[in-house]
Amino acid sequence: MYLWKYWRESRILFGVSLLVIGGLFVAVLRERFETNGIPAEPSVNQIAALWMVFLNLQIFPLCFVAWMFGSFGIGRDMGEHSGSFIFSRPRKRAQFMWQDWSFGLLQVLMIDICLNLVIWLQFHRALGAGSIALGHQDIGVPVSQFCGMTCIAAILLTALVFSLTYFSTIVLKSARGVFLSAGVLLGYIVLGMVIRHYWPGLELPSLLLQIFSFSHHTPTIGGHLGLQIAIRTMIVLLFPIAAQFMLERADI
Repeated sequence: MYLWKYWRESRILFGVSLLVIGGLFVAVLRERFETNGIPAEPSVNQIAALWMVFLNLQIFPLCFVAWMFGSFGIGRDMGEHSGSFIFSRPRKRAQFMWQDWSFGLLQVLMIDICLNLVIWLQFHRALGAGSIALGHQDIGVPVSQFCGMTCIAAILLTALVFSLTYFSTIVLKSARGVFLSAGVLLGYIVLGMVIRHYWPGLELPSLLLQIFSFSHHTPTIGGHLGLQIAIRTMIVLLFPIAAQFMLERADI
């Protein structure tokens, strides 16, 4: 019953997002690519630059969607004074919270995956499906792997935005938690710029998964990707755990 309530609140945003992605899919299918300007075997620098373009183009809309999805759910219900009724059901608060968070995150991930399938189609039609040697490595990396990396990077970032926003709504007991989460993210970015300016030797971890490293100005697949993904996944999970801790002690 409660998940149906979450779905009724989020279905318009979810449907509009899928419709926009469907429109992009049709546009890519109708697009004609000129092969004169695209080398048969694109260089790794071109692939790395194109990968960053596609990733940066999707960051803002996906983060906005995650931001909005995070504003739905229990935190919003608490602000609308319907939380007392919801939590009167014969279930633990933790069950409501984890179902709520999981269902919202699932919708966000579906949007991420669908959009990145369109990006993969764009890559495939523009560059083909061959393998590309990275730097001085003899390993051929399929173009599809780059698209997979884009999808993983997008999922980790949007999951972070969603989880932080979800936690913020519970902290404020209101949908206005979206402004708190936006302020935290913006503050982190500004702090990173200040540290980079005054202390060039220091740098905060990037919000984006670092896929590439540069050796002699040549992009290569960055090391410790598995460790990066694991750490970022744990950070994402810290927010619902903290939300559960606060929710169980909240006076509703």
